[in-house]
Amino acid sequence: MSYKALYRTYRPQTFKDVAGQAIVVKTLENAVANDMIGHAYLFAGPRGTGKTSIAKIFAKAINCTNLIEGSPCNECHSCKSINDSSNLDIIEIDAASNNGVDEIRDLRDKVRYLPVNCKYKVYIIDEVHMLTTVAFNALLKTLEEPPKHVVFILATTEIHQLPLTIISRCQKFSFKNIDEIDIINYLEKICLSENVTYSKEALSAIAKIGEGGLRDSISLLDQVVSYTINNVQEEEVYQISGAISRNEMLNLLKSLGTSDIASAFSIVNNFINNGKEINRIILELILTIRDIIYATVSGENIEKYSDIVNLISTEKLYFYIDMLDAASSNIKFSTMKRPYLDLALIKMVEHENLQKIDLLSRIETLEKELKELKKKTFRPTTQIVELDNKVEIKEKVLSLFTLQDLNKELNAGDKELKQTIEVIFSNNQENQFIANCVICFASKNALSISFKDIDLLKEFYKRKNYESVLNLINKEIPIKKIYPLLENDWNKVKEIFIDLKINQKVRNPIIKDINLTIYDKIEDDIINTASKASLLANQLTDNKEIIEKGEL
Repeated sequence: MSYKALYRTYRPQTFKDVAGQAIVVKTLENAVANDMIGHAYLFAGPRGTGKTSIAKIFAKAINCTNLIEGSPCNECHSCKSINDSSNLDIIEIDAASNNGVDEIRDLRDKVRYLPVNCKYKVYIIDEVHMLTTVAFNALLKTLEEPPKHVVFILATTEIHQLPLTIISRCQKFSFKNIDEIDIINYLEKICLSENVTYSKEALSAIAKIGEGGLRDSISLLDQVVSYTINNVQEEEVYQISGAISRNEMLNLLKSLGTSDIASAFSIVNNFINNGKEINRIILELILTIRDIIYATVSGENIEKYSDIVNLISTEKLYFYIDMLDAASSNIKFSTMKRPYLDLALIKMVEHENLQKIDLLSRIETLEKELKELKKKTFRPTTQIVELDNKVEIKEKVLSLFTLQDLNKELNAGDKELKQTIEVIFSNNQENQFIANCVICFASKNALSISFKDIDLLKEFYKRKNYESVLNLINKEIPIKKIYPLLENDWNKVKEIFIDLKINQKVRNPIIKDINLTIYDKIEDDIINTASKASLLANQLTDNKEIIEKGEL
């Protein structure tokens, strides 16, 4: 068999040939040029991004007798023997099939032998994350302090599966997905070298489908070249890869934009009949919409999508993405995938009607909230009444609780009761208010808690939040009221109370002349909220009438 796959034929032979890993290449070149060779390297990153290729180039470079700016010459005996895989000092190990402790013990025994022909003996362990825990443990000491003539290069696509003890003993290099433009340039060089006719759109499609992996992209190019006999065109790329062409996606979007659901279903049926998966259809549609939105914002390639841009608004495109994302999430937990895609397409067509329904729902929700606000009985700081369907704000009537209330319960404080409530709180840390408050004191009638965050304190005054904490306590201890304070205010109260009780020997201290300013702020906020609610309610009521008349 004389044919050699393109990705093997065009594997990089020097650092300058490597695409898309500039930082890794520059660091290794400098290390070689300045004779700063480490004992262990870890190459981690996605598949097909050059980890093994760079490992071989580095192995050649540190053993090359005629270096060219830190890169191997590929002409000396050492470089040639490494290129034709006949060099005994460069040992490649596939950890996926040699992952046991016996293989690592064998490696550990052999590392002490000197190289046969080269300066360094290099062990390249690919997919190193596949080693067993016992094998990793056997490798640790050797990896930390190998003989001076040995260099380890570990390569993995799953760095999170490596023990930290292994990672800490290596110089770690993070490989990134290769940019589409770098992949396209590399594919162009291959096509020119192989006398292959190609279109820019076809190479761009290959780069997109490769998703940042150069090896995958070259392999796909190899397939297309074989299918088309040296004429690489965009349509053939999609046929060979099983991906969906951008033109087909644009036709689907046009059907949705014109509310032609029958045509949209027909296009989707063709996709499925041609072997396209539901997940892939959704992903390709999302990516197409993303490119259209980007073109609209940046102005790049706007002509390519002009038909869609003129037909579908950007707001509607965002709505499409939300529907597709929801369908994608639902599909993960269902054996029946097609109905979710069909429902998403129907919702996309019914965008305007859904908007009206959503607006009416928001109006109804706001009306309910306003009614609840007017009925609120939890010691309100303001009084709200309705006159001629208009919400008006009356004057402040009283504080949330008085300093006299606080004095009374503070003097009746019970330490054992406080400790009991602390236990209850420790068992209910999932409640955000319990998790973020401190118990000040507890009596038979009341509990006082403090918050650092003023916004959290304001939230606590909402009836549902207050009652959620009170109900948790009442499951075990009957407490009638909770007095929430800002931490700074509690510190003032506590300081005065302790001074009167301990230093001045006052039996039942009465705290006076202290301004708890937080409650004025809360009262002001409620007034402002109610004012805004009134304005919004009037606006929404007008919109509701317009909707019901069918004018929106």
